[in-house]
Amino acid sequence: MRGTLLVLWVVLLLTLPVPYWAIEVGLVPTASLLALGLVTIGASIVEGGEVLPLLALVLAVQSIVWTAILYVAARLVTRRIGRRRSILTQRALATVLVCGLAAMSLFDVYRAPFSTSGPRTNVLGAFW
Repeated sequence: MRGTLLVLWVVLLLTLPVPYWAIEVGLVPTASLLALGLVTIGASIVEGGEVLPLLALVLAVQSIVWTAILYVAARLVTRRIGRRRSILTQRALATVLVCGLAAMSLFDVYRAPFSTSGPRTNVLGAFW
């Protein structure tokens, strides 16, 4: 079940919309929030000032918190799936969950104010 935990956690990081606050409020995957934080850290190193480092800190803290929350959620779900007696049932449940999250991410369920594709977008627009 360790492999299932890792796959589920990564899929949650890449697809599950989580709320965040930076300059605006948004709803993006944790991986997108982490990427935005890393870009902001880079910009604060190059540009300096007082606002960018503070914004980078806010984004980094939110990324770390959501990463931990999603790990705990993945662990709880994996433990629940692991209670099934049949290995076939365990694999089927994990596959349905991962495929469901992947399918959901293709719809406009994210709100990414900094996206080039508009405020309501799918997972691809949340990263661009």
